[in-house]
Amino acid sequence: MGDHGNRQVPDGLDAATRLGDLYRRTYRLRTLGMGLGLLPVAMVLQERHAGIAAWAWAFFCGLVWPHLAYGPGAV
Repeated sequence: MGDHGNRQVPDGLDAATRLGDLYRRTYRLRTLGMGLGLLPVAMVLQERHAGIAAWAWAFFCGLVWPHLAYGPGAV
């Protein structure tokens, strides 16, 4: 079997550095996924004639949240 989970970590990289790198690596995919996931949600909201609160929450979750989630990890 392979060593898929046993990567060698370069000297000087501790767990906090690797965790910060995880935030950077997943940022683009999180942003893309949440943005694309907003499309079917918007279709349903439009079909159901949803109110402004539902639209605001959907846009917050789909477009703003990925950037807020990146913030604490980038520090």
